[in-house]
Amino acid sequence: MSIWVLLLWSCNTDELDDIKERIAALEAQELIKDSVIFESLTIDNQTTMNLMAGRGITNILGQLEIRNCNDISPLLGLKSVGSLYIETSGLTSLHGLENLEDVGYVDIYFDKDVDISALDGLESLDYISLYGNLPSTPMFKNLAFVSYINIYCESEDCILSGFEKIVQIEGLDISGNQKLSIQGFNNLLSVEHMYSQAYTLEISGFNKLATVQELYIFAENSVTGMNNLRQVYGDLLLDAQNVNNFLNKLSAIGGTFHINSYSDNNIKNFADLGFTNLESIGGIGIASPTIESLNGFDFSKSSLDEISFFDCPKLNDISALSSYSGEIEWLAIINTGLASLTGLENITAFRDGIEIHHNLQLGDMCAIKDIFDEIRYKNISENLINPIESADISGCN
Repeated sequence: MSIWVLLLWSCNTDELDDIKERIAALEAQELIKDSVIFESLTIDNQTTMNLMAGRGITNILGQLEIRNCNDISPLLGLKSVGSLYIETSGLTSLHGLENLEDVGYVDIYFDKDVDISALDGLESLDYISLYGNLPSTPMFKNLAFVSYINIYCESEDCILSGFEKIVQIEGLDISGNQKLSIQGFNNLLSVEHMYSQAYTLEISGFNKLATVQELYIFAENSVTGMNNLRQVYGDLLLDAQNVNNFLNKLSAIGGTFHINSYSDNNIKNFADLGFTNLESIGGIGIASPTIESLNGFDFSKSSLDEISFFDCPKLNDISALSSYSGEIEWLAIINTGLASLTGLENITAFRDGIEIHHNLQLGDMCAIKDIFDEIRYKNISENLINPIESADISGCN
C-alpha cells in the first residue's frame, strides 16, 4: 500500500481535500519547471494555481484548464496557450490573463456574471465557446479575426454585446434560454452560417450585416431586428411564433425559404411575414399548422429549385405560384388541406420528381396533367385521387 493511500485512508474530509490539492500541486509541479509547457495543464485548485506565480511560464502548447480557483493572477506572465478552458466558479474576474496574445480556442463556462475584460487584448482566435450566465458588459472588444463563435446564454434576460471589431466570420451560433437580446457585432459585414434561437429573440446589433450564406432563426415567441440584411445566398429557415419588424430590407434568398412552425402562430400567408422588399427566392418549403395560402408574394422573379409543403393542414390555396413559370427540381405536398393544385399550371418540368400523398381533400390535379407523363419519379398515394398516368386526371377544362 502506497504512502498516499495510507494518508488518504487516515484523514477526515477537510484533511483529505487538502492532501488531494497538495498531490495535484506536486503533479503539476513536474510540468511547470520550464518557461514552456509542452503538454496540457489542468489547474483545479488554488494551491496548484499559486505554484504558477513567479515561475516565468510564458507558453503552454496544449490546453490550459482552470477550475475551482478564486484568483488566477499567478498567470500574468502567460502569453500563449494552445486552448483555454475556464469554469468561473469562485472567480469574480479573469485578472491574470491580460498578457495573453496567442490562443487558438477559448471555452468558458459562466456560473455567474464575471468580468472577462482581461481577454480584451486578444485580436485573433480560431474558436470561441461561451456558456452559462454570460456577462452583460461588452466582450472581446479588440477581437478582429475569429472563425467560429458558439454562445449559449442560460440567463432568463440575456444581453449580448461586444465583438465590435469582427468584420467577417465563418460560423455564428447564438442561443438563449428565454429572452435574448443581441446588441453587438455592429461592424460585421458577412457571415457564412448563422444560427440563433431563444424564446424571445431581439436582434438590434448587426447594423452593417448585409449578406449571409445561410440563416436559421428559431423563436418560440417572437423575433425582431436584422433590418439591414439584404441577401441570404443559401437557405433561410424561419421558425417563429410572431415576426415583427424583422428582415425588413431582405430582397433575395438564393436557396430555399423554409417557414417552419410546429405550434400555432400568426403567420397565415406571405403577407404576414412583412417581407415587403423580398423579390426572389430559390425555393419554398413550409411546415406549419397555421399557413393558409401563399398570398402576398410574387414568384415571377424567382428561380425555384423546390416546392415543398409538409404538415400544413390549413393550406388550401397555392394559386400565388401561378406567377412562376419554368422548371423546378422537386415538388412535395404531404398532409395539407389542398383540394386543388391550381398554381402549378405554369411549371414546365419537375426534373427530379414529385411526392404527393396524405392530402385527403386533393381531387384536382389538372394543373400538372400536361406534363404528368413526363415526370420521371412519382410517389402519389392517400389523396382523394391517385393518378398513375395523365389519363387518370379528369374533369379538366
